[in-house]
Amino acid sequence: YKLLLSNLTLLVLLTFPDGKWVPGWTRWLFILSLAGSLLMPLYILGMMLLSFLLSGEVNISTEVWDTLTDTIPELIRISVLLLSALMQLYRLWTTRNAVQRQQLKWISFSLFGMALFYGMFNVVQLWNIEVKSAQSLILFMYLCFFSYGFVFTLAISVLRYRIWDMDLVINK
Repeated sequence: YKLLLSNLTLLVLLTFPDGKWVPGWTRWLFILSLAGSLLMPLYILGMMLLSFLLSGEVNISTEVWDTLTDTIPELIRISVLLLSALMQLYRLWTTRNAVQRQQLKWISFSLFGMALFYGMFNVVQLWNIEVKSAQSLILFMYLCFFSYGFVFTLAISVLRYRIWDMDLVINK
């Protein structure tokens, strides 16, 4: 579910603010990302089947199982989020429409910060990197600030710059 949620986030961010895929090849990136998240359970099942065929029983160590079911999907989620943040920055630099640039500057800043601190926070937890509790708390606070900031800046972009014709939806 987390992978599917990450892919839906990728869909929204790759088509933000006007519903067009910019650059055009990102639609294929989204399709590959969605296919990968749908194939992840088959990947895990295949690893269990391979273990069964090699040893006659499903004998996967806890460390390997955690790597297959937690670490690899989490790394994929982090990479999808970082990729969507980088694509928003690319779109900000290549957009010539002044109104869209105003919409994108808010979203790009908060999304890049959220993706950066989300990735750092989860990498520290995945590999059990030794950090002091104060450093972990500061990292978490930055993550919360940029996560809530993303929602706030999305609201500013929707209401201030009238993206996605939200005024039509509100008036109805």
